[in-house]
Amino acid sequence: MKDYMNAHEQQSYLMASAAVTAVGTVLDRVSGRLQKEALADLRRGRAFIERALRTWIKPVNQRTREILMRKSAGVTIGVINDTAMQATHKEFLRYMKRIRDEVYQEEGRDYVYDLAEVAMAAACPGCNGAPKATCPVYEALHNLYIEPWDANHPRCEYAGSGAV
Repeated sequence: MKDYMNAHEQQSYLMASAAVTAVGTVLDRVSGRLQKEALADLRRGRAFIERALRTWIKPVNQRTREILMRKSAGVTIGVINDTAMQATHKEFLRYMKRIRDEVYQEEGRDYVYDLAEVAMAAACPGCNGAPKATCPVYEALHNLYIEPWDANHPRCEYAGSGAV
């Protein structure tokens, strides 16, 4: 039997390890509100997965074990609904804006907006009103978390900045 794990095996091990952590979180959150049978099944399931993980890692060398333990500390399973995802996105937009504002205060320029203006000046005059999903400028601005300039613009929410 080999004493190491390839990348795919490590990823599978980490997924199972995250499942144990997730079941533990569920048990902590709902232990008083679940039927005894359901709680017992969750506890047994966690115990079986933990035992399987111990058996799985037993033949692996010490170096690989240390790597897996270090990696498993950062692996979690989460459930994100649309509301939470939108809230996270808006918080990230505020964070990026704050960072850009700090740079603007120090240097007097907002380089991200300057790049956005240059891209729009080059690409948007020839815009044929293509859907946003196929527009590389729209996609780049959206992925850079640039706030839309005019959300009510008939063609594109990044239009109407004044310069383009």
